[in-house]
Amino acid sequence: MKKIVTITGPTCSGKTTLINLMTGSDKFTEIISTTTRPQRPNEVNGSTYYYVSEDEFEAIEMLESVSFNGNRYGSSVEEIERRFSSGMIPAIVVEPHGMKQINENAYAHGWRVFNIFIGCPIALQSERFIGRVVEEYNRLENAAPDDPAWGKFTTEYVSRLVSIQTDEKKWPEKFRSAMTGDHLVITDFTEENQERVLKMVNEFIDNMRGR
Repeated sequence: MKKIVTITGPTCSGKTTLINLMTGSDKFTEIISTTTRPQRPNEVNGSTYYYVSEDEFEAIEMLESVSFNGNRYGSSVEEIERRFSSGMIPAIVVEPHGMKQINENAYAHGWRVFNIFIGCPIALQSERFIGRVVEEYNRLENAAPDDPAWGKFTTEYVSRLVSIQTDEKKWPEKFRSAMTGDHLVITDFTEENQERVLKMVNEFIDNMRGR
C-alpha cells in the first residue's frame, strides 16, 4: 500500500526543520504544493510551488486545498503520484484542515496516511518567532518607508501572532479529531534532540508498515 506522511504543528514548532531532516535521506520526498499566489523573485516554479491561474487550479484534482490571504494552495493527486514513482514516501507540511482532507481523500485512492504532530516548548517557539521577525526586518531595512513590502511585513507577522494566540492553540485537539490514519505526537522538538526525533519518526513509519 502506498503511504503519505503529513506533518502538522503551530508556527515555529519545527515543521520545516523536521521535513528537511526527513527528506535528507533516500526514504522521504517532499510534496510540492500548487498555488494561485503570484511567484516571488526568489522562488522557483516546480521547486517552491507550482504556480497556476485560478482556472488552472480549478481543473486540477487536489488531495487537499485551502485558501489563505486570497490565494489558493493545494496538493495535487498528479504531484503525489509523481512522488510515489520515485520509490520514496511523500511527506507534506499541512494545517489541521488540510490534514483532515488528506486522511479522507487518501482512503479513496487506497493510500495509507501517517500523521505527525510537532510541537516545542513555548519559550523556544517565542524565540524562533522573534528571530524570524528580526531576520525579515533586517532584510527590509534598506527599503524606502513607503515600500509596500513594509505593509506586507506588518500584516503577515501580526496575522501570524494573532493565529498563534488564538486558532493555533486549538490545533492539538483539531489534529486528534481530524486524523483517521496512524499518528505520532511530538511535543518537545528542539535543536538538541533532532536526531532522536528523526529516529522516532522512522521507527513510527517502519513499525506501522505491517499493521
